[in-house]
Amino acid sequence: MKSTANFLKDLLFDILGGILFSLGYYTFSVNGGFAPGGVSGIALLLHHLTDAPVGLLTIGLNIPIVLFCARSLDRGFLLRSIRTSLVCAVLMDGLFPLLPAYNGQPILASLFTGLTAGAGMGIIYSRSSPPEAWILSPR
Repeated sequence: MKSTANFLKDLLFDILGGILFSLGYYTFSVNGGFAPGGVSGIALLLHHLTDAPVGLLTIGLNIPIVLFCARSLDRGFLLRSIRTSLVCAVLMDGLFPLLPAYNGQPILASLFTGLTAGAGMGIIYSRSSPPEAWILSPR
C-alpha cells in the first residue's frame, strides 16, 4: 500500500511540475525566439528547424543518454526519470499546443520561462526524478 501511495504522490508531483515546466518551455520559449539550455533547449532548436513536436524530440534526444546511463543508475531512479520524461513530453505535445502562446517581449518570455520551468523543476526534483538528461548527475 505504501509503494502505491508513493507512486501516486510521485505521479502527482510529475504532473504538477510537468505542467509548469511545459508552460515555461512551450508557451514562452517557442514563440520567444530563444532556446533554454539542456536537452529540451536542443529539442526547441530542432523544432524550429523541423516543426516536429518538442516533447517527442526531447524523448528522442534522451534515449541515447538513458541507454548510456542504464548500467550505472539505480533501477528505480532510472524508471522514475523515464516516467517523468514521458509525463513532460505528453504535456508539452498534447496540452500546450492547444493553449495560446505568449507573443510579447522576448526578455519577458525569457524571464517567465525561467520562473515557470524552474518552479516545475523544483517540484519534480523534490521527489528525486529528473525529466531529462540530468540523470547523468550524481544523486
